[in-house]
Amino acid sequence: MNAIIKVGLFRSGTVLDKNAKASIFCSVIAGSYPRSRMVMAGSVAEMHNLEPDKTYLVSITQTPGKAEYTTHDNLKGESLNWAITVVTEFKNPVELLQSAELIGESNVINDVKIAELEAA
Repeated sequence: MNAIIKVGLFRSGTVLDKNAKASIFCSVIAGSYPRSRMVMAGSVAEMHNLEPDKTYLVSITQTPGKAEYTTHDNLKGESLNWAITVVTEFKNPVELLQSAELIGESNVINDVKIAELEAA
């Protein structure tokens, strides 16, 4: 599946990761995009070649398995695994609008399950 995303810095309680990179937030402009990848650690974003204040056409593929994690407020989460590949960066607003029209409405795929951890 394909999506057009606008990348920005995640400003709500931004914490630098172990490589001193700030988290990013992906706003979906067009196409389908997984909820679990809307916020990424800065190092993960860098690995996917995503930079703040830029707009991209990305290709997203589901990969085998699931990712498990614990949130900062002690909730256990599970999401599908996704591979994200940057197809192109948009620099021309006309090309962006034309591509958005072809890809279709924005749709966030809810691939996240969260449950409270049992008290120890």
